Amino acid sequence: MGVKNEKGYVLLLTLVVILIIGVLIPPLLGSALSSAKQAQRSEEHSQVVKMSDMGVMYARNNVIKKIEGIETHFENNITTDPTRDNVISHLRNELTDFAIDDLTFERYEGQVKGTFTEIRPGENDEEIDIIYEVDASILNDKGREETAEEIFTIRSSSSSAGNDVIWSDRFDEPPYQQRDGSEGRETRINGKPETVDIAGNVTFPDDPLDIKGSERDVLVTGNVALEKGADFNPDSVLVVGGNMLMNGSEIKLGNRSHIIVKKDLYLIDAVFDIKDNSNHDAYICVEGNVRMSYSSETSPELRTDKASCSEIEESGFYVLGDILNYDASGIDGGSSNLTWIPVGTTRNE
Repeated sequence: MGVKNEKGYVLLLTLVVILIIGVLIPPLLGSALSSAKQAQRSEEHSQVVKMSDMGVMYARNNVIKKIEGIETHFENNITTDPTRDNVISHLRNELTDFAIDDLTFERYEGQVKGTFTEIRPGENDEEIDIIYEVDASILNDKGREETAEEIFTIRSSSSSAGNDVIWSDRFDEPPYQQRDGSEGRETRINGKPETVDIAGNVTFPDDPLDIKGSERDVLVTGNVALEKGADFNPDSVLVVGGNMLMNGSEIKLGNRSHIIVKKDLYLIDAVFDIKDNSNHDAYICVEGNVRMSYSSETSPELRTDKASCSEIEESGFYVLGDILNYDASGIDGGSSNLTWIPVGTTRNE
């Protein structure tokens, strides 16, 4: 009788174990499969976004190549200076749709297609807007896709309309104040904490803006041009009420030091050294757009994940507006040898 009871208990225990396994295993397997699928979707999304960006760069390079040929084309085919309508008609013939088909990855293939949807007069009389759409897709059963639309604006080099700021004026007095080595206090700020106010526009053409004293605030109401860079000691702050130009210069930010630009920041081969220590964060925050020269050989790592400068809690270079390209060939008062020059690009969301 005892043996039969033991067998009964074993059988019951076995059934309970089987029941528990039957209840627990399917959700665990489902969770594992779901995680694997999520990882694959994330990978595919990241890849298709990169493919889309590649297509946008392809379209941009195509536009630049075609506008570089405008002058030669009209020299050979027209006896008078071409009008904007002539250039628009020429570009409509030259800029054709494209496809990049030979994209092979480990588990799938990809494809990028680009369409020049519209070439039209720009907002200003001497501008042309070139609009293109790029469609990137993963060629598998899911068919994941990413679409980007961008406006590439070009301007006649004969136009009096320059960039948003005529930076060639930065060596003139007025409108710009000159702060150079002959006025040591203006570029090297030492001593106890204080605030230095500069009214209007200012350029530092000969020496870096060198802030040696800690807890210094330099407040400029207008535009600032840094030709030789800047060196900020800890807890120093530069606030620029207008636009700012960093031209081939190095910017060094010590612990907890900040640069805040209220409007746009123009970059030409600028290099940034931003300290990133625990609880000692330094940052640059641009409330407007960052405009990088087409000719720049350097490109800083920019973050666009904040809605305001007050939200920043860690080191980095933050942009609240757009990241654009612009033509800096006339920045020193010179001019481009192109009939039409790039102005910038605007991504449509």
